[in-house]
Amino acid sequence: ANVTGTTTPTPAAQSDQETATSTVLAVTPGRQQYHPSAAKAWIRHNGVTDVIAASYNVSSVTDDGVGLFRYNWTTAFSSANYAVVATAGNTNDSCLFALVDNFTHIPATGAVAVQFYTSAFALVDCAAQMVAAFGDQ
Repeated sequence: ANVTGTTTPTPAAQSDQETATSTVLAVTPGRQQYHPSAAKAWIRHNGVTDVIAASYNVSSVTDDGVGLFRYNWTTAFSSANYAVVATAGNTNDSCLFALVDNFTHIPATGAVAVQFYTSAFALVDCAAQMVAAFGDQ
């Protein structure tokens, strides 16, 4: 509700969010995701049980083999030039790191492939696999 004597802020349009230059427009929940700093997709996934604990803009997960997963986006990116961060963990520390797979899978606007490894550089399904993606959609 507006306080008496104040003006209603002008909401930012999608184009305002994408340019990210205004310091006076209001950001509404329906436009926040268009800002370059916002994660456009994220997931916490159990690779052992194949259960998605929580996610945003992830339509499904494809299990391509031990330690190999493809995360499919509900809304695709506008190009394959987006950034992905991934990490992994298990309670017994058998998962050490995650690698975004740009070598065997060509980057795609609708999905990203991620590999998960042990400290001995062996592929492994991890109980906690976390992936986030940033870019233009």
